[in-house]
Amino acid sequence: MLLEGLGAVFVKAFQTASTLPGLFPPYIQETMEKLYEDLSPIPSEQVKRIIETELGHPIDKLFHSFNMEPHKVGSIAQVHMAKMSPTEDVVGKIGKPGVEESMDSDLALLQPLVDLAQEMIPHFEIQDLFKDFAGKLKNETNMAKVLPEEPICESDRLKEMKKALEGAKNVIVPKVYDKHTTKKI
Repeated sequence: MLLEGLGAVFVKAFQTASTLPGLFPPYIQETMEKLYEDLSPIPSEQVKRIIETELGHPIDKLFHSFNMEPHKVGSIAQVHMAKMSPTEDVVGKIGKPGVEESMDSDLALLQPLVDLAQEMIPHFEIQDLFKDFAGKLKNETNMAKVLPEEPICESDRLKEMKKALEGAKNVIVPKVYDKHTTKKI
């Protein structure tokens, strides 16, 4: 899909815009909505290489089983079903290779347009919106902190959500396996 080729920043921006009905004509709205479904997966061999490199062991030593076909594919990562043991199902989220670098260059490319828009509409906080959007995107690429001073990451958000929803009925928040969690997994 052409829009996917623009990079993760643009895909996320279009996905966000697609949630605002009436902003675009229906045919554009429909195209943007497909960005939730029609994204390219990381090839299986590359998924295996990422997992084994990040976690330092062969995949069959890390998991009882690991489905190499992605369950869901996003612009920043994809999700795989796996088992830690015959009775313990888990979900693995694998960050797409090169997404951080692509994101940095996309954001740098957009900055002059944001600056221009801010000059044209000074009463609207476009810079702040862009900064917030960029920060949220960057946080999504980081599955785990390496240093304590790093901003909140995916695994932190999941742990906070699990704690906040503890005791809630009909809500299951996945457990984070710290030994199986890195910046990319």
